[in-house]
Amino acid sequence: MHYINAVLGIVLVVLAAVQFGQSHIELGAAFLGGGFLALITLKQRMSVLTVNVFAVLAVGAMFFYFAGFFQLVPQLHHWYMRGEALHCLGMLFAGFAMIPVLSEYSSRQKSEQCKQNRHWHRHHFRHATSHSTAHSK
Repeated sequence: MHYINAVLGIVLVVLAAVQFGQSHIELGAAFLGGGFLALITLKQRMSVLTVNVFAVLAVGAMFFYFAGFFQLVPQLHHWYMRGEALHCLGMLFAGFAMIPVLSEYSSRQKSEQCKQNRHWHRHHFRHATSHSTAHSK
């Protein structure tokens, strides 16, 4: 999953550079943000709060990309004759690229919940075992 997110992050950064080169600052910033969200998943250790914040940002970015794609679709009559197809394809690609990124954040959230539950069960099991042996004497 790390390799996929690394490739997606690099492609989104390249898309951002292309958009900045064509003077589309808003789209370039959006693609750069998506690239950042994809590349930050490569970091091994993140706090639970950080993972939650980045997961919310990834969901927002994914909806932004798909909304942008569906706003551009009606303008794509004879899309192959105009340069607007790159914007549309970029938004569609970025929307789908956020799915594995969001999956990584979701997996990290679940793993943190499992760690917390294991700790809770371990603590209460020890307490219950020591409590029951004290009463059985």
